[in-house]
Amino acid sequence: MSDDNSTCNSKDSNDLQHRMKKNIDDDNEQMDENDDVLSRLMEKFERFGEIDLIQLPKLPEVSGHCSAPLRNGFAVVGGFSKSQREQSILLYDFRTNTFETCRNKSIQDANFDRTGSALVCYRNRYLICFGGFIVAWGRSHTNDLRIFDLETKEALYERRDYFVSGELPHIRDKHTAVIHNNKLYVFGGWGSSLPHKDSEFVHDTGEEEAHIASCGWTNSLHCVDLTPLKELDMLQRRRKAAKEDSMQHSRDQPLSPHIPSKEPSSSLPLLPPTLSSPLPSSSLATSTSTSTSVKRRASTNASSAWDEKREKALSFVWERLETSGEKPAARAAHSACVYEGKMYVFGGRTRPCRTNDLHVLSFSSLEWRKVKLHGDHIPVRSWHSCVLIPQQECMFLHGGLDSKREVLNDAYVIHLPSGFVRRVPDHPKRAWHTAQLYQSHIYTFGGSLCGKV
Repeated sequence: MSDDNSTCNSKDSNDLQHRMKKNIDDDNEQMDENDDVLSRLMEKFERFGEIDLIQLPKLPEVSGHCSAPLRNGFAVVGGFSKSQREQSILLYDFRTNTFETCRNKSIQDANFDRTGSALVCYRNRYLICFGGFIVAWGRSHTNDLRIFDLETKEALYERRDYFVSGELPHIRDKHTAVIHNNKLYVFGGWGSSLPHKDSEFVHDTGEEEAHIASCGWTNSLHCVDLTPLKELDMLQRRRKAAKEDSMQHSRDQPLSPHIPSKEPSSSLPLLPPTLSSPLPSSSLATSTSTSTSVKRRASTNASSAWDEKREKALSFVWERLETSGEKPAARAAHSACVYEGKMYVFGGRTRPCRTNDLHVLSFSSLEWRKVKLHGDHIPVRSWHSCVLIPQQECMFLHGGLDSKREVLNDAYVIHLPSGFVRRVPDHPKRAWHTAQLYQSHIYTFGGSLCGKV
C-alpha cells in the first residue's frame, strides 16, 4: 500500500515538474516573441526623424487653427494671427507647394474665423467644422456645424441648405472630431457647463488662466450622421454625369439646315380677336376677385412653403452616446485618430494637470479601454499634434505644452496594437499647431512658440 502511494506521489511530482518546465518554456518562448516584436518595432522606427524644411508661400503666422487632410493637400480654417486678416479658408497643394485662399460672402456669413475648433473632410469634398471660440461674437464658444463645398468653393447656409437638431454637444472648443462609417464623432473639450448624467464635467477654477464662470472640461461623446451629405454628393454627381452625356450626345448629332422663320405681319392684330376689345365690367370684377384670392392664398401658405423648403434641405440629427469601460477623464486640447474601427485619444489638459494617457474606444461596442504604454516615456502634454500613420500601425505625436506651460519639441511614435512607444529625433518647438501625413512625409503647419497662445 505504501509502495503504491510513493509511486503515485512520484508520478504526481514528475507531472508537476513537467508542467512547470512547460510553463517556463512557454514564458521564455513568449518573451522571445515579444523581444522579436520589440526589435522589429525599434528597427522600423529607426527610420523616423529625418526633417525636410519646406519654404511655404508667405502667410500670416497662425496658431490655434484647425486643419484636415485633402486628397493632395490639406485645408486650414481659423486660428489666432498677429496680423488682421479677412475670413478665409486656405487650401494647400502638396504637388505645387501653393496655397489657394477661398474668400467670399458665404464664408463670411458662416463665420469660419474661430479658434480651437475641429475640422474634418468628408468624401474628399465637404469640409465640416464644428464648434470653437469666436472672438467676433463677443468672445463666445459655439456648437454650430459649418459645411464648405470644395467643388463649388461655397459654404452651405444653415436654415437654408441644412437644418441641425437632436441632442447637440454643448458649446466648446479644444475638442476633437473624427469620421467613421459616415458619422462625425465629437469628444471632449472645454466650454460651458451643461453636463449629462453619464458624462463627467470638471469645473475650471482658473489655476492657469482667467476664470470663466461655469466653464470646464468634459468627456462627453456625441455623433451626427453625415449620410444626407453623401446622398447629396451622389445625386449631384449623377446629374453632372447625365448633363455631360447629354452635351456629348448633342455634339455628336449632325447639324440640321437652318430655315429662317417668317416675320409676323404688322397687319396682324397683337391680341387674339376675343381679347382685342376691352373686357366687360363683369369680367374685370371676376379678374380682380381672382387676383385677391391668389394673394390671400399665398399669404396663408407662407408657413407651408417654409415647411416644404425645410423638407428639401439636408437634416442632421445629433445624438449623445452612452459609453462604458475605462472612460478617459474629462479633458481638452488632446488628440485623437481612428484606426481599425477604433478611436484613440491621447493626452490633453484637465484639472489639475495635463495627461499622457492613451485610451481607445471601440465604435462597435462603445466601450473604452486604457492602453498600457511601454518603451520610452512620454511626458504629459496638451496642444500637441497627432498624425495617424496607417502603414506603420502607429500614431505620431509632436510638441505641445508641458505641465509648466513650456513649449515642447520632442516627438514620439506609438505602435497602436502593442502600445510600444519610441522616441524619435526632436522637431522644432511648437504648440497648438497642426500636422498632416502625405505619402512618406509629415507636414507641420503654424503653431505658437510660447506658452501663451
